[in-house]
Amino acid sequence: MVVALRGTDGRGPGNTGHSIANERATRTPFDASRPSERVCPVPAPEATIRAMRRLLLGVSFALIASQACVVPDVTLAGKKCDADGQCLDGFVCQGGVCLAQGTLGTACVADSDCAAQALVCTHGACAEPCVAPACVCEPGDTQACGSNEGECVPGTQVCGDDHQWGACSGGVVSITETCNGEDDDCDGIADDGPDMACVQGADAGACTTACGTAGHEACNASCSGYTCVTPPEVCNGQDDDCNGAVDDGPSFVCVQGADAGSCQTTCGTTGHQACNMFCTGLTACVPPAEVCNGRDDDCDSAIDNGLTGNVNTVAGPAAFGAVSLALGPGSGLAVYTRGGPGHARIELQRLDGALMPTGGPVDHDTGAEQTSPIAAALGADAGFVAVWVEGGVVYALQVGPDGSIEPVHQISAGLATVTHVSVAASSAGVAYAWDEGASDGGRTDIFVLLPSTDGGAHLVNVTSSASASSALPALAASSDGSTYGLAYVQGGATHAGVFSAAGQRVLDLSPTWGAAGTSAPSIAFANGGYWVAGASGDRMACIRGNLDGGLSTVPVDDPAGGVSGSPALVSDQGELAFLGWVHQDASGGLQMRMQHLSADGGVRTFQTTAASVGPALAFDGADFAVSWIGADAGGGAVLEVQSVCF
Repeated sequence: MVVALRGTDGRGPGNTGHSIANERATRTPFDASRPSERVCPVPAPEATIRAMRRLLLGVSFALIASQACVVPDVTLAGKKCDADGQCLDGFVCQGGVCLAQGTLGTACVADSDCAAQALVCTHGACAEPCVAPACVCEPGDTQACGSNEGECVPGTQVCGDDHQWGACSGGVVSITETCNGEDDDCDGIADDGPDMACVQGADAGACTTACGTAGHEACNASCSGYTCVTPPEVCNGQDDDCNGAVDDGPSFVCVQGADAGSCQTTCGTTGHQACNMFCTGLTACVPPAEVCNGRDDDCDSAIDNGLTGNVNTVAGPAAFGAVSLALGPGSGLAVYTRGGPGHARIELQRLDGALMPTGGPVDHDTGAEQTSPIAAALGADAGFVAVWVEGGVVYALQVGPDGSIEPVHQISAGLATVTHVSVAASSAGVAYAWDEGASDGGRTDIFVLLPSTDGGAHLVNVTSSASASSALPALAASSDGSTYGLAYVQGGATHAGVFSAAGQRVLDLSPTWGAAGTSAPSIAFANGGYWVAGASGDRMACIRGNLDGGLSTVPVDDPAGGVSGSPALVSDQGELAFLGWVHQDASGGLQMRMQHLSADGGVRTFQTTAASVGPALAFDGADFAVSWIGADAGGGAVLEVQSVCF
């Protein structure tokens, strides 16, 4: 309320002719930000009386000015204002005018602030209450919109002043389905377009690729079907990814196991380098495989190790006489006599590549005494020939590579008695040698039956000019059949000679061991020469001869005491030869001994084995084997065979 002060104009003391209200109208509007002003309270009637009294007492307006204060410009509803203080109690300054508290648009905290006007407090201001369905939301409210299925991402809607939800914004909406392994149209199913049969990249299990590797079936790039997908390339010596290149992975530099050339090993042998197991470079120098040559080829500090096979029992137990062994590629043939004195018979037993018996033995019993069995290989995949003496006549038969047995052929004429026979095979054919003498025990000569170039054979008596009988022949042939070696006993001494294919003696050796050479000798060809072995007294002896006539003695590791005999020689027709014999010690024990021989005179005893008959040695161009008559656990005689490296 504005109160006017009365003056001396008859309307009150001190009347100056204008009211306080008129004076306020000329004042500068109230500014609450000015600290020098303070707001004067609106004077009540009693205060007005006291003011009039002060005026009447002579209080000057200067004193009132010294206590300067500003009387607020109190206005009614709808009047202009700058602050709530310029409005009456129950009014607020809203938008520059005084509004009754709780009216539309005035500030609020809770609905109670707006209840007087039947309004509600919405987002800090009193507003008309919203009633559905015209109003679906309150202005400023938000909600999620759109889909969260598949590749879709929900957006946001904001409620407008019209109480309606605005457009959905900020999300990812569905699009037309494409073949990409994703649910583009947000229907919960990936790659389900009208022309799509599968989900791109989906695995349907294992499959075999076009190059034979193990792949997997996967949905193709157009989702129209499945394709066998090749595996990634790995280092394994194969073309895994079917691109025509082996071991061509991004970090590979070579093909696993590929030979990169020769190199020298740590033990001095010639090895080779190869691509390593990771295809990232070459291995160290890889030693060669161990071979039977008296050297440590594989650098394991052992010589010729791992090259001796198991001992296999071929036949028995039974009474055995003599044994012979021949080896061919992947097979062998053992020929032996079986039965007691006066009724020995020939048996043949085929062997497989592991020297195990294959099929049953072939008993060639004719009722007559059969002795001096011997076998020879006929060359690569040509089978074997078996020879023996029966009733003083030489017989032979061939065994095919398939085990078939051909008819028996008579070799000697049968005009005289034969006691021993030998055979040698070469690329030129089969040659035979035997001792033949009168049945009354007269002179005995050595005959050689050699193959001729026209497919026939010619018989040569090689000892016809000798003054003494000759017996116990041993025959050897060079690999091409151009030269033959013959060793035999004549006049109590071992003789040897070399003959041409025509039967002409090209080299005649003088007696080697004097009058002591009475047991059957053995002979084998070497590179440019030959070896001859035989008993000299009670010791085994060996010589190395050259085709130019040179001759040297080879030391033999034969213990002193006892008696040695039954020598057997075999060679690779190169620099290696192997000698086996039976030694009977002073107590009567029998022992088979074997020794490696070399052109440089090297000697190495390989092994000793208890044996009563043998040994028989054979070489097939790659492997050596020995056969002998041994004893089983019960003491029975058995025919045994073993692959060996001396």
